[in-house]
Amino acid sequence: MPRMSVKLGPKTDNVLENLREETGKSKAELIRTAIALLDYTVERKKDGGRVVIVEKGKIKQEIILP
Repeated sequence: MPRMSVKLGPKTDNVLENLREETGKSKAELIRTAIALLDYTVERKKDGGRVVIVEKGKIKQEIILP
């Protein structure tokens, strides 16, 4: 597996650390998950689809990417 080094600002590192504590996943796993989620979202947009958050059967928010 290729390796890479990434510089994160303090706010981003804090978010990543909070997610690590909450999920029990490593920072590397969280970054891989985020990339996979972004890839899925971009592919759906290309196909004319959309990604939404649904609560109680109603669309609460749409995930919109540039």
